[in-house]
Amino acid sequence: MNLYLKILTYHFETIQDKKEQKRLIDFLAEQIKKELKKNGNDTLNDKKIKQISKYMYWNISFIVVYGVLDKIVQSLGSDKLLEVAINVCDDENTPASFIVKHGILMWFEKNLQPDEIAKRLRKKDFSDVSNRVIRFMVANYCSLHQMEYRELEYIRDKLNIPMQRLLTDK
Repeated sequence: MNLYLKILTYHFETIQDKKEQKRLIDFLAEQIKKELKKNGNDTLNDKKIKQISKYMYWNISFIVVYGVLDKIVQSLGSDKLLEVAINVCDDENTPASFIVKHGILMWFEKNLQPDEIAKRLRKKDFSDVSNRVIRFMVANYCSLHQMEYRELEYIRDKLNIPMQRLLTDK
């Protein structure tokens, strides 16, 4: 877990550095311009291209964070190692370890704990990205598992997740 968390820490350091942020967003904007020019489509102005590149940058960042945390869950998760994984996550006591713990509980124990998650989110120690990751993980879990409508309503209200994200055609 610590190896993956070090990778995540490096990613956070990179996205918090304003110069690096600007460099990567400018790089994405240049790539978009080149691709548009290559395809004979240069109808977008620089402001719109910059806006698109920022949107892409933050979505890529979210995907990286979610992917790393999901990889930790899948690597550590096991019904046989559940107690050890939970103890390690509780000892770490960080937003990332909390997400890993609840990811393992959801996917390997089939134990979604919306009250615990909501309680931790109220502490306000989660970044915006961490907040989105845990909600996305819960929505993903709910959409892939058979759940009663009342249970989904409770999760929606507790974690402020839109109902359409929790539902799928089951």
